[in-house]
Amino acid sequence: MMRAIVSVLATKIVNCTTISRLETTIEELEYSRKLQESLYKISALAHTSNNLNNFYAQLHQELIPLLNTQNFFICLQDKLSGEIRFPYLYDENNGSSFILESNQAGLKKSLIARVLETQQPLQLDKKQLIALQKQGKGLTYGGIPSFWLAIPFEVNESHCGAVAVQSMRPGAKLTLRERRLLEYVAQHLSEAIRYRKQQKQLHFQALHDGLTGLPNRSLFEDRVNHALGIISRKDKQKIAVLFLDLDNFKTVNDSYGHHVGDRLLKIIAQTIQIELRDADTLSRLGGDEFTILLEDLSQDDIAVTITKRIIKKLAEPILINDIPISISVSIGISLSTAETLDAKAMIKQADLAMYQSKNAGKNTYFVFDEDLNATHNNFRKIRHELGVALEKKQLILYYQLVMDIQNHQPVGFEALLRWQHPDKGLLTPASFIQVVEESDIILQIDSYILEMAVKQLIEWRREFTKPLYVSVNISGRQFSHKSFYHEVKRIIQLYQLPKNSLCLEVTERILIDNIAKAIVLLKKLKRLGVRILLDDFGTGYSSLSYLHQLPFDVLKIDKSFVQDMGDKLSESSIVNSIMTLAHSLNMQVIAEGIENKIQLDLLKNIDCPFGQGYYLSYPLEMSKTYSLLKQFN
Repeated sequence: MMRAIVSVLATKIVNCTTISRLETTIEELEYSRKLQESLYKISALAHTSNNLNNFYAQLHQELIPLLNTQNFFICLQDKLSGEIRFPYLYDENNGSSFILESNQAGLKKSLIARVLETQQPLQLDKKQLIALQKQGKGLTYGGIPSFWLAIPFEVNESHCGAVAVQSMRPGAKLTLRERRLLEYVAQHLSEAIRYRKQQKQLHFQALHDGLTGLPNRSLFEDRVNHALGIISRKDKQKIAVLFLDLDNFKTVNDSYGHHVGDRLLKIIAQTIQIELRDADTLSRLGGDEFTILLEDLSQDDIAVTITKRIIKKLAEPILINDIPISISVSIGISLSTAETLDAKAMIKQADLAMYQSKNAGKNTYFVFDEDLNATHNNFRKIRHELGVALEKKQLILYYQLVMDIQNHQPVGFEALLRWQHPDKGLLTPASFIQVVEESDIILQIDSYILEMAVKQLIEWRREFTKPLYVSVNISGRQFSHKSFYHEVKRIIQLYQLPKNSLCLEVTERILIDNIAKAIVLLKKLKRLGVRILLDDFGTGYSSLSYLHQLPFDVLKIDKSFVQDMGDKLSESSIVNSIMTLAHSLNMQVIAEGIENKIQLDLLKNIDCPFGQGYYLSYPLEMSKTYSLLKQFN
């Protein structure tokens, strides 16, 4: 009987143990299932959450069923400044996330600071925590917890972080699997934060200028369109767009290097920003171009007042590397109207007004109006027609002889551009030169003129015995273009041009911006056998301080000096002085603008060797120039 009872009891004990083990196994399986699901969700959240705050909260919700505590903290540290901040904290006693009120000095004594500094995990029980607190080394939040664990993680070169849990429940313990879970969480936190910071940086770079940090064109246009949307719902409110272009900025880059130019742009951006209101937006479009959005304008004069302040401020020299650099700015203003379409339209209008400022002498401003719009439309029309003219060879050359006035014999000719317009007839450059100079087509036209003039010269030199030369005017854009020297060299080699038979005419204006660079280029051209002529001498920036440095072969006396000559020899003193100067520098002289016999005789009397003007020969088309040369021959 006793054995039977013992047997029954033993069986029941075994059954209870088996049931207990089975229940434990089921619990573990259930935990494993939840853990597996949560791990998948955490991994997915790290890459799909739309922002970090949402990610932190969703991550915590996934962890609550798996941890023996709800107290959950995430902290980040700026490695450079040492600043510690908590983007997410949750305390079960408070029932929600909260802001940790502690100064940085206090945080640096905390356990989390120790983990961040060592970049090593730290797990402590209550006994260890009490011991540390007695030593003043174990600052925790909300009293002494039953356990505390923090796992560090790296974000990038400038930031690191840690995730921490603690429990205030008496006797609570942390299991090994919970620690491993937190290590997994730390890894995904690192990846998620790094990814979001990279995305944020890429987003910033996409909308901001890399040099100055200012909004770029895309962000600027978005803000202008937003501002237009606001004022469409308000009466008597306007906005303005300012387009700023620095005057002669290229000279700074050429003279001092791009590193100085970049520093100058940063300083200018800061200087302009100081002159603006908090609501205004300064943007850099690129190069030396800036735009400004002025919002909440009750009067048009506000935009003009701010513009004047900027012009005045930028006129002050800027010191870089102990070098005072002078810069100025040309500004165009576009004021919104009821008809304003969008940001692109306002920027375009401000840009047109800015070009008016450039044409007016720079360092000033213009406000866009409809007359300016009509001018722009005409500009575009002429630009299009010039492209057609170049393609259909409507651009032709006329030639004006340069004479040896002592012997009345031609020595060369100047190639002059004309446009055989299909509707308007023969046009001189005066009617279209501004469009040419302000558009990229100038490089094509200049190259076309140079090659056609050389080609014609070769034909005439073969037919006539005289060693004629051709003189071609060079624009500033052409002279400063990187391909100019190589283009001249190509043409000389292509047509096997004899030495000194090509003369390039340059004005002082295109040389003065960078004398050192001009000297190098002119010397290279002379080594190709090209003669260099200084055109319009006396009307620009003429200065003996640089004239002797530049390798000119010929000075062309401006026609204004020739036409001021009277019928007395004494009134030719200026021309005589220029000739004396030229001879002392071993340069030849050409007097241009000879329009009557009196001027010619006076020039002969002072031994001026060469001349050019209507009295000697009008600019003529190719066939008539050929006939004239034939007569002299």
